[in-house]
Amino acid sequence: MLPEPVRAQTTEAVTSFIPRPDADEWKPISNREQFDVYIKRTFNVGVMSGAAAAAAISLGFNSPPEWGQDAGGYGKRLGNNVGRVVMRSTMEYGFATLLKEDTRYIASKKTGTMARIKYALASTYVVRDSQGHGRFAFSRLLANGGTSAVSRYWLPPSEQGGDQIALDFGIISGIQAGYNIAREFGPDLVRKLKH
Repeated sequence: MLPEPVRAQTTEAVTSFIPRPDADEWKPISNREQFDVYIKRTFNVGVMSGAAAAAAISLGFNSPPEWGQDAGGYGKRLGNNVGRVVMRSTMEYGFATLLKEDTRYIASKKTGTMARIKYALASTYVVRDSQGHGRFAFSRLLANGGTSAVSRYWLPPSEQGGDQIALDFGIISGIQAGYNIAREFGPDLVRKLKH
């Protein structure tokens, strides 16, 4: 058994990577708060670690093959991943500000695992308006579609074409849905790890 100070530090290090909701309940969001959420979501250790891990996986699968399987190929994949994260997040922030959409993930008050999973999945393309009512997330649709399309300009030929844009859009949406599930259930996991 680890001494209490070491155990607490280890638990804190592990739980810091577990996603949490942006808010436990909805309250109107100011422009400054919206900007802070954008910065927090875009530039953090978890996002950069995920980009690095995804680059390593792509390198292992040699995808795309034109980039090779050397350090330079890893660098291209990492740059691609970081660039796409920043572009997607920036586009979502810009469109959300313009369209008055609150893109924060608000924890559900639901009970039951399936109800919470459904809520988290629906939250992929549902946001709140300025009054707190749920509506379709146009900012997220435009950001995901825009990122899938614009990134084709620097990707190699094997990643070009409408089918690749559609596949990429589906992958981005799936990752966001999975992240929402992690944000929904993450606090439960943190509580269990701390006790």
